[in-house]
Amino acid sequence: MYLAGRQLCLEREAACDDWVVESVGSPGEYATCLASLAQSVRSRNAPLLTPTAFHSRRALIERIKRLGSSEPRRLTINSFAIGGAIMLFLIATIALQALSPALALTPLTPGVPGAPIVAASCAHPNVEATVTDPEPPTLPHGLNVSGTVEVSVTIAPDGRVVKTSIVKSSGNTTADNAVVTAARKSKYSPKVVNCEPVEGGYIFRADFKPGP
Repeated sequence: MYLAGRQLCLEREAACDDWVVESVGSPGEYATCLASLAQSVRSRNAPLLTPTAFHSRRALIERIKRLGSSEPRRLTINSFAIGGAIMLFLIATIALQALSPALALTPLTPGVPGAPIVAASCAHPNVEATVTDPEPPTLPHGLNVSGTVEVSVTIAPDGRVVKTSIVKSSGNTTADNAVVTAARKSKYSPKVVNCEPVEGGYIFRADFKPGP
């Protein structure tokens, strides 16, 4: 990019030189003017609207030599050079695609820090959060409860339980609290969107039936 930018600066100044020569019709006078202007700028350290116009002594000499040359100054399109540049670009692009390693996403398995569970070419790029190891609710001995308890569980991208709240109660506070505790102790896999784990939600449900 640096070389391309430098070459663009040279081509720009050459195009300006050609325009001036075509307008004035005297390459020698314009070359003398360039030399005088460059000397004045360097001796007085005067600012320029285009600082790259005299960025080096060698570039200025090349411009003056070009003005004094008998060769035509008008630029032409070299189809062979353009075709070669395009081919080199395509070859470089294919080589980079073949040699560059594939990017992999490595989110964490719930409860196992550092364990990769999703790769760049994951089989299921979009998956809802789910429980992988449910903890059964523990009720006090002799408590006879019937009904259903549903607990909303917010799961972090690494599988941790962030928040719980009761969305359906059995009418028994002890049973409800037991289900909330079980929901918090259970293990979950996070929600996955485009092969990347994100925060998601899961409804942890427990059904109670009265004993004999």
